[in-house]
Amino acid sequence: MEKQRNSKSTTQKIYCKTWREPLNLQAIFMIFRRLSRMQKIVYAVILSLFLSLFLVRCSDPADDVIVTVGKREIKRSQVVALLKTKYPEQADFKDIDISMKKDLLEPVILRSLRVNAAIDMGLRDDPEFLDILENYKMRVIGSKYYERVVLDKVVSEKEVEDYLERQGIELKARHILIGYRESQQSENRSREESLALATKISRELKDGADFIALNDQYSNDPSAKKNKGELGYFTWGKMIKEFQAAAWNMEVGSYSDPVQSVYGFHVINLQDRRSVENYKPDRGDENIYQIKRTLTLAYPDTGRILWTEHYKALRKKYHFTKNDAAIDQLVALFKEKIKNELITADSFSDEQKAILVAGWDGKEITLGTLIDQYNNNLSVVFGRFRERQVLQNEIDRMSMNGLVIFDAEQIGVVDDPIVIAQLEEFTETQMDRIVDRKRQE
Repeated sequence: MEKQRNSKSTTQKIYCKTWREPLNLQAIFMIFRRLSRMQKIVYAVILSLFLSLFLVRCSDPADDVIVTVGKREIKRSQVVALLKTKYPEQADFKDIDISMKKDLLEPVILRSLRVNAAIDMGLRDDPEFLDILENYKMRVIGSKYYERVVLDKVVSEKEVEDYLERQGIELKARHILIGYRESQQSENRSREESLALATKISRELKDGADFIALNDQYSNDPSAKKNKGELGYFTWGKMIKEFQAAAWNMEVGSYSDPVQSVYGFHVINLQDRRSVENYKPDRGDENIYQIKRTLTLAYPDTGRILWTEHYKALRKKYHFTKNDAAIDQLVALFKEKIKNELITADSFSDEQKAILVAGWDGKEITLGTLIDQYNNNLSVVFGRFRERQVLQNEIDRMSMNGLVIFDAEQIGVVDDPIVIAQLEEFTETQMDRIVDRKRQE
């Protein structure tokens, strides 16, 4: 790969290892905008053919950097990641034909041009952009952290693989639910009485009784009267674990013995089993994460308890403290300020801004932290914080987010390749959008 720079011009040029002359797309686009509709059609065909030839010459798979667009390098690893998403059946960049290469590289090159323009506009220092990026960064790191400390412990790799394979099968079923006092669908009967009733219903159905009649008479499912117990088609992971395990082992047309879940006892009728047409397992990182989230729903208590215990240990590990007296002090301060003036950052002294409400190893949440968080809307937000519980909830939220990010940094989550790739993708996408919007303004 050869980089060439022209300090006297900001024109963006594209270089590749085997094509020594730069491809100046910026100039091409300026010409394109001045053409008539028919000329644009002809020009687009010519440009497409030219770019195809350019990509043939540029796509040297032995080089880590495939194309340089102005100040940005498009690396082979980026294109391979796109390849796995768009053409998962292909093994490598060198194995795909020219039309596929063009489909992969064209949008990457165009986005790189716009991102370069965004950087030239100073967007990396734009407060709006930085705020959007910081919020997204918190979500991405938080999701990966939750996956590592909860999802990976609740859901095994085998369950993920089973889920992927079973996604190729759909079941159709209906059920009659019998609740009892301790179940989530609580009814005024004991567990033993509910089991006896569910057993009776199962036996009658197997003997030929009418399902809808028994559903209308006995089912405690809140939607039973409306949907007659029908659940429609569903794939693996959409139902609670006890229900789906039983349904997957049934023959079409059969009725189950009572199946216990947190909701009560289910009597299941499997109505149909069919293959999902053209199904291909998606093993992309984002899909695997969503599968783990879905499967965790089958263990609602396990996931919740595990997270509660983990967060409790996290607070102890980093010596978390909360100052209730300081929270009361802030509530009184907000009541006083909101009554007398429009609140701004200047409404508070440096001493007041230093009031410490929570903290852990090397980190603090102060009034100054709250001001920085809500600087553009202080009167409205601090008006709500006159209610102690509202302020308490916000401090708890900020503390949890702060501790999670702090621990994520300590255990290397922020350096996870998936996190880095997602942040880079989001950064470029947002830059692209903001540039387009600013140009239209």
